[in-house]
Formats: sequence, C-alpha cells, structure tokens
Amino acid sequence: MPPIYADESPGRKLKFPKQAFRDFLERHHIPLELFADRLGFSIPHVRRLWNGSTLKTKHSTLLKIAQIVNELAQIRKAEVPEEFQIIAAPQAISIPRSPMNFMEASRLMAGFMANSATPKTYWIAAYHLNNAYRTIEGLGERKSHIQQVRIRAMTAKTIARLEPFLPDRFAKDFERNLEKIRELFSDRPADVKIEYWKRLPQFHGSMFGEHMTWGGWKVDRRGRLTIDDSENFYVSGVDGDTFEFGRLKTLFQHGDTMEEEWK
Repeated sequence: MPPIYADESPGRKLKFPKQAFRDFLERHHIPLELFADRLGFSIPHVRRLWNGSTLKTKHSTLLKIAQIVNELAQIRKAEVPEEFQIIAAPQAISIPRSPMNFMEASRLMAGFMANSATPKTYWIAAYHLNNAYRTIEGLGERKSHIQQVRIRAMTAKTIARLEPFLPDRFAKDFERNLEKIRELFSDRPADVKIEYWKRLPQFHGSMFGEHMTWGGWKVDRRGRLTIDDSENFYVSGVDGDTFEFGRLKTLFQHGDTMEEEWK
C-alpha cells in the first residue's frame, strides 16, 4: 500500500491497512483505549479496525488515523510504518523571475516533484545528466513521486560528430550519470527510458507534469558548446503561456525522436 497523500479527495474510500495497524500497536504496546481516545472514536469503532471487519475507510478517516500513528511513533522514537506515512499537500512554490540561473531552475523542478500529490513522468532533455541525478537523489523517499524517467539525449554518432565542440569526457560522463540514475531506480529498472534526438537538440531542460524549465546553448571561451547558465526559463501548462508550453512539450516528447541503443 502506498503512503497517504494529504490532499487527496476526503470522501474517497481506501483499503485499511489492518495488519500494519495491528503490528504497530502490538509492537509498541499501545492499548486500543488509548488510541481510541486520541482519535476521538469509540472503542468498538477502533476494535473493528483492529479485527479487520472494516475493510475500507474514508480518506479523511485514514488520514486522521495516520496522524495519530505518526504522533505516537514520534513519542516512542519509532519508525512510522510505510502504510501510514503522510505525503504533505503541495506548498506554494515561489517562481523565480525568468530568466533564472541553472541552479534556480533545478531547485524549482525539485520542489514541484517533492510536493506532487500524484506520481508523474520526469522528462529530461539531457546535457550531462549530473544535475538530474542530484535532483532525483535529493528527493529521498519522495522519489516515489516520479512515475517514470524519460531521458532525451544525443546519439553516440551525434556526440562523435560534435566531439571537438563538447566538453572533455562528455560521452563518458553522460554514461556514468545515466548508470547512477538507473541505480536509483534499481527496484524498477523499466521505469528509466532513454530516447534519442538525431541531431543537437533545440534546448536542454526538464518537465514534470505541467511544469517545465528550459534553456539554450552557448559557446564558452574554449569554443566548446555548453549550457547558458543565466538563460533558463519556466513555462507552465496551467497558469502560464499554455501555447508555448504545448509547443515545447511536443518537441520534448515527440520531436525528432530516434530510438536506438546507446553504443
């Protein structure tokens, strides 16, 4: 059973995790009477939860039970069972003024992922993937908010052709970071997918749900192609320029796609 999302529909009926409930109370010697008193429910009601005669309960009730479990776990310095972990409702996220620098864009996307109420696909228009790896790793347990990772990258042929204009060890760094991302999802390897652009992509960036950050390229003093750190933009598919978001989303997901192995 997944964790409990705090902002889910209150009236929705969910399966009650009877065994996790019983195990928690027994392991920490918590009387039904004490739990009922804290919950504000009658003892017979809590006993029905205990013996499994209540198969499903409203989200609002389950959330309240989970809050009591979390409080008692904190008092006893115990671990909260996975079935009663609560994922907080999304908080207001401050949008930096565009254009923003690369780290601001990365923190912004990490905030959207950490506060998402439902799992979504994390799209990455890859450059070196190092920042994407750090962003995912920084989510910790909230990595479960990522339903799937879809990476759009340059083919080995394109990288070989552009090699004189790319940073040193570009291909090796890309492969190393790709492997590190796959390790983060070692329990569900099929959820990390890679697709290829036939040529240099029009932009780099990431997309999660209706939120996207993207930026362009620049040439450094050595004549090497790199990201433009100061020119990163946020586009929203909800309350922003929906036409621009739709255009970029189409390029992100379908533009110039070429499926082949990384060789």
